[in-house]
Amino acid sequence: MPTNTACTLEWLHFTGMARSTGEAIYRAMLTRLSR
Repeated sequence: MPTNTACTLEWLHFTGMARSTGEAIYRAMLTRLSR
């Protein structure tokens, strides 16, 4: 899936600039979904 790969690359590039913030939000979302 080219589009999915492109979105993933853009997401990785974005999180690369704000890695800690991205991980914090991602983990927070996972925690909310788990509970």
